[in-house]
Amino acid sequence: MWRAFCHFRLAEYKKAVDVYKKIQAHLGAGKGSTGITSADIDLFIGCCKFYTGDYIAPGSFEGYEGEHRALANRIRLYLNRKKDFKEDSIEEIQAKLSPV
Repeated sequence: MWRAFCHFRLAEYKKAVDVYKKIQAHLGAGKGSTGITSADIDLFIGCCKFYTGDYIAPGSFEGYEGEHRALANRIRLYLNRKKDFKEDSIEEIQAKLSPV
């Protein structure tokens, strides 16, 4: 995880995605018990895709209930604004955002 985080902080997003995908493969195989879930890894990959400008499917983090909910809500807000969804869904997400 630290290696992927370091790549992310150094703006090496594609390298970070590669490391996150390796971690996700190990999680899928049941290796290790780090407390991180596959949904968390998907969220981190989504953050990398956000910075590289890659496509993030709307609704990708809709059911996310992990420890990084605020981050997931912010990405959902961005996706809703980008795709010009209904105004009420944007207001619903904004209500969930915590003040920074």
